[in-house]
Amino acid sequence: FAVTSSWDNSDDGNWTGGGDLPGAIEAEGLVLAYDGEARAVIVMDVPADAAASTRFGIERAALFFQRVEEKASGVKLPVVAAHAPEAAEAHGRVRVLIGGGALSQAVGADPDSLEVEEFRIQTIDDNLLLYGRDSIGAGENGLIFPWGGGSFFAVARFLDRQWGARYIWPGDLGLYVPKT
Repeated sequence: FAVTSSWDNSDDGNWTGGGDLPGAIEAEGLVLAYDGEARAVIVMDVPADAAASTRFGIERAALFFQRVEEKASGVKLPVVAAHAPEAAEAHGRVRVLIGGGALSQAVGADPDSLEVEEFRIQTIDDNLLLYGRDSIGAGENGLIFPWGGGSFFAVARFLDRQWGARYIWPGDLGLYVPKT
């Protein structure tokens, strides 16, 4: 399963929804939280040569994912850096890899194939990959994303399509997350 899209809200028809496990928060068949317990770890997978602004963007995307997941399920998933032991060995938990760093590339991510503002959402084995072109630059619409853009767009699109979360404006007041 993979979705590749520019940030133009186009839909290529490859998106599929969650499952039917009662009390579970699922992502493409991967259980992230169940019965009040975390079953996943969020990994900030920053490329080694990334600029500070890209690092900030990937961290922002990971914390946004964590916040929405907690609002939806009541479970706060741990967030770790890619070099942390919890990232390499998830001990039976799902890894939510955000950013296109070495861990994501080791399981099949290809961030270099994307243009500015493009992103990809993939599930490979027990990994949910959310990454995009995380480089400073102007997109097709001329906007410059100083914080990277691509991985945050992947997270926002995933949370919107998977759980109906809407990020209308900054802050908790601008965040709508349906309870699951």
